[in-house]
Amino acid sequence: MSDRVRSRWVLAALLLFSAGIFLTGITWGFPSRAVDPYLFGTHAVWTGQEIAQLAGDRSPDGRVGADVDVNPLAQRTAPVLLNETDQQRAEIVRRYRLYTAQPDEMITMMALASMSPARRDFDPKLYQYGGMWIYPVGALIKVFANPRADQTYYLDYPEAFARFYLVARLYVVAFALLGTWAVFWIARRLSGGNVIVASAATLCYALMPVVVNMAHEAKPHLPGAVRVLLAVIAGTKYVESGRKRWWVLAGALCGAAAGMVLSAVLGVLIVPAMVLFRKESWVQRLVIAAAALVIAADVYAMSNPYVLKHLLGDRTVLLSNLKNSRAMYQAPASARGMLNAVRLIIEGASPLVAFAGAVTAILVIRRRSAAGWMLGIVGALVLVQFFLLATDKPGEYGRFALLPNIGLCIAAALGIGTIARRPVFRIPLLAVLVISTAFFGAGYVWHFIRDSQPMSSRLIAAKRLAEKASEGASHLEITAEPAPYSMPPVDLFSWQITLLPRGQQVTADADVALQMVDTIPRHVSNTIDIDGVHFAHGYWFRPRLEIRTDQTVWYSFGTPISWASKPIEVFIRQDLSSRSSNGRRP
Repeated sequence: MSDRVRSRWVLAALLLFSAGIFLTGITWGFPSRAVDPYLFGTHAVWTGQEIAQLAGDRSPDGRVGADVDVNPLAQRTAPVLLNETDQQRAEIVRRYRLYTAQPDEMITMMALASMSPARRDFDPKLYQYGGMWIYPVGALIKVFANPRADQTYYLDYPEAFARFYLVARLYVVAFALLGTWAVFWIARRLSGGNVIVASAATLCYALMPVVVNMAHEAKPHLPGAVRVLLAVIAGTKYVESGRKRWWVLAGALCGAAAGMVLSAVLGVLIVPAMVLFRKESWVQRLVIAAAALVIAADVYAMSNPYVLKHLLGDRTVLLSNLKNSRAMYQAPASARGMLNAVRLIIEGASPLVAFAGAVTAILVIRRRSAAGWMLGIVGALVLVQFFLLATDKPGEYGRFALLPNIGLCIAAALGIGTIARRPVFRIPLLAVLVISTAFFGAGYVWHFIRDSQPMSSRLIAAKRLAEKASEGASHLEITAEPAPYSMPPVDLFSWQITLLPRGQQVTADADVALQMVDTIPRHVSNTIDIDGVHFAHGYWFRPRLEIRTDQTVWYSFGTPISWASKPIEVFIRQDLSSRSSNGRRP
């Protein structure tokens, strides 16, 4: 069997393996009527028409970004009661009927809902997610999900609305599989055609926590990173052949990456890197670089025509959308942020990949490969931005290091392949690299599996809260507005749900308080006193593996980037029975 045929069979096996990882648990966190018994309790369940009438229209004027809350709460300096009126309750129910357990997936659906093809209005009012994401997802939903222009239908049948999310997630999976091919190609080229090293790098890609996570979410970050990888391949082909079609394709892919998600705009640096590695006159280099950059700009503009329209005209909607994302990029750089960035890179890549990739990257660079340099330059600048903005960022911020993490997994495999030249040493070391990556990636896969079951983690938590209500609990304190990604469903007609001021965890008035957290700290206090009131303190849905001494958690492996099976920090008042006997329950 020739090397070429063998490589094709190996790649086919890697694609099948990757598909199994990316598709397992793909239906996690979808909207469902299973939340009704917990949201309504003994109250009659509202129809979709009742919910729509009570909640009202989300955006009557259409002059705000698709992801902007049109009825935001005022600056919170005191607790806010969230379920005092039927309108408030209906707004909460609508979220549980139409949103998923991932807080950003619904903005794509909001962007599609804001468009009106009948009036030739295709403005998504969402611009950090580009037209290369919004329009194909909309077209795929149109073809495969047969959408209706009737919100009340989907409020009655949220499982039908869940098909929209499934289509969007499968679109991401298609790019994730394209990424499998791209990583194999790049690693094989950098390793001098070594299929074993390329296979190890590709397996690490498919098993890395950040890739596993992003392949299970309807978000454009992984497709954007994959297009940058494809631009690296096209740029490498140009360096090797000098053919026009490759620099044209490289420019187009750079523009398409930015057109997929705005954070991928740094991919355009592949263009100047590409021309520097091709031995041409400086005039020729400048002409090709300028032409490729124009192509990149044209591709972005054609896929995002409303960005240009708003820049040249009324900028109200554009600024409304971009200001809503501004907080993500405002945190000043700090030592605390640097440590957080390191933590999230280790979490996203897995510890051994992060360490081995960082240590051996210099060995890859010394090979003076065009592909290695292009990927390294873009990845390094993404890392600089990632470190500068990492202060106080949550675990999900790790997705912004996706491209550098992919570079680290390639570098780690190449480093081992370079140091361990004999197969007797190389194969076991690469196996250790892959197995260690799988160990951490498996936790993410497992949590997606858990939350794709009929009784998901949030419904289990809802059942526990209902049990506390039967014991006398009636006052629930939370730190984020009720939605399927921020808290389990609770009876909106029996609980008094209070949103606490920012930074405040629980007050003595609470019967139960809860919040979603990224990780469980090493030292956990099982009891806590607040203004003389005794609370039990704990976490629901502990990570899959932990080292404990009595009731103290010393070390645990969590999945902070993911929203599946997210731990819930809980405070439960210990005198519920006496408070119930005093008639506190409504």
